[in-house]
Amino acid sequence: DTKDFVDICSEIENPDNLLGSHTAIRYAVSSALLESSAAVSNTTKASFICKQFNLPKINKTIKYMIQGGSDWYNSVDKAIYHRVDALPHALLHSIEDDFGSQGQILLEYAKWIKQRIVDHKVEPEYNPIFHFDCYGTIGRAFSNDVEKITDYVISLENTIKPFQLQLESPIEMNSKNEQIQIFADLRQSLRIKSSETLIVADEWCNSLNDISNFIESEAVDMVQIKMPDLGSITQSIKAVVTCHNKGVKAYLGGSCNETELNAKNAIHVALATDAEQILVKPGMGIDEGYSIMKNEETRTLLDFQ
Repeated sequence: DTKDFVDICSEIENPDNLLGSHTAIRYAVSSALLESSAAVSNTTKASFICKQFNLPKINKTIKYMIQGGSDWYNSVDKAIYHRVDALPHALLHSIEDDFGSQGQILLEYAKWIKQRIVDHKVEPEYNPIFHFDCYGTIGRAFSNDVEKITDYVISLENTIKPFQLQLESPIEMNSKNEQIQIFADLRQSLRIKSSETLIVADEWCNSLNDISNFIESEAVDMVQIKMPDLGSITQSIKAVVTCHNKGVKAYLGGSCNETELNAKNAIHVALATDAEQILVKPGMGIDEGYSIMKNEETRTLLDFQ
């Protein structure tokens, strides 16, 4: 019975049922259940989610964030052509190759992106967010010194102005408690210096409980909700609601290795929950994933006109 959708997904998370299986299996089973339930109800998946969770009517479009992998430059051009809302992700794995001993590589790349937007002669209202996934490189480069990291972040923020800056995993620690503490310290340090940069949690923030821990400790401005890692798709919905209830932004992420079915379902979750940002997937080619997701969004929104 489609009325039991949420309860069935809860049973999928029950230790006596599928909880011992990989989270992505629970994600897939619940996603298939969502598709079938919406079909039986003769409604879109977004509408079905809204009704199941008593969410407000859908009234806005989605902000997309691309991930171009190591193709730093072509990916930016593609993102600008599509007028993507957040870019470039960038996969900053290595201090030596991606960041620089003092962050000079990232600063130069940020300058290039800003100039590239000018070169493309975009319309004045196009105002993309600069989102960098740092994989802890900033912390490693500055020995996790919060004061030095703060100064660097502010220099990066000033480099890209007037664009908004989001830093995902600027520091990576060896435990969840350490991660929460240093993010809380960094956010406080940034606010003291009037920084508007948003800190995005990824590592050590994998479950609903983790997300609540980060939020309650005031350690984060935005959470990357890694949809296949949370288990049932209802867990991702609950994660967005949890973020919004505490005034934290929600970024529906996951893996570029997901399927086009996952990507379409993620669109419905984003529309229903009013998530602030969503990862373009599958793949890192940008054009294909963006087309799949944008078309699904457009088709879905037509049902609300």
